[in-house]
Amino acid sequence: MTRRAAAVDAPYLGFLGAYVLCSALTWAVWLRRRWARPYDAVRRPYSARTTIGRPGARQPGRPVSVGATRPLTPEVAVQRWITLTLLTASLAGLAAPARATEDPPPAATSVTLGEARIDPKVPGKVRVEVDYLCTVADEARSLTVSVEQKDPQDTSSIGFGSSRTAETDILCDGTPQHRQIAVQSKTVNWIPATDAVLTATVTNIGATPPAAADARRTKLTGP
Repeated sequence: MTRRAAAVDAPYLGFLGAYVLCSALTWAVWLRRRWARPYDAVRRPYSARTTIGRPGARQPGRPVSVGATRPLTPEVAVQRWITLTLLTASLAGLAAPARATEDPPPAATSVTLGEARIDPKVPGKVRVEVDYLCTVADEARSLTVSVEQKDPQDTSSIGFGSSRTAETDILCDGTPQHRQIAVQSKTVNWIPATDAVLTATVTNIGATPPAAADARRTKLTGP
C-alpha cells in the first residue's frame, strides 16, 4: 500500500473503529440492564388525588412505583443494536472518502526491431522499423540503430552503418512509439535478400530499466 492510499484509508479506519466501539457499548448496556433488577425503585403510597372510578384507575392504598422502568428484553436490545449499527454504517459510508487504489507501476523501457528495407533510390541506405517505449520525458534519452552485413561472395567486404536519433525527436510518455530509422552504410552498398544483423538500443535515465536493447538477424528486403 502506498503512502497516499494509507492516508486516505485513515478516516475510513476511524469510522470503522467507531462502529465497533458503538456495537460493544450497545451490548454492554444490554447486558447490564439484562441482569439488573428492573423494578429496583423507591415506592410510596398511592396519591389520594387520583380520580376514583376512572377506568383503569388504581385503587387507594395500592403502592405505585416512582421512577420504575420497563425491563429491557433481549428482543428490544437486539432491535436497538440493529438500528444503531445501520445508522453508524450509513454515516461511515457517507463520510469516508473513496479508497484510493495503488498507482500502477510505470511501463518498462523496451525496444523492438521490425522490417529492414533497402531504399530503392539510395542502395547504401536501409530503413529500419523500430517500436520503442520510455517513460521519463525530462531526462536524457537516446535511440540508436545499427546494421552490419557481410557479403557472402566476399567475406572481407562488410557493410556497416549506425544512426542515432536526436533527443528532441524521442517521445517518452509511457506509450508505445513507432519510428522508421534510416541507416546509411559507411562502407559498401547493402545487398538485397542477404542476412544482416540489426541492433537497436534505447536509453532513458530515470526509467525502469534505464536502457533496453534488441538484436536480430534478418534478410534485408530489396527495393
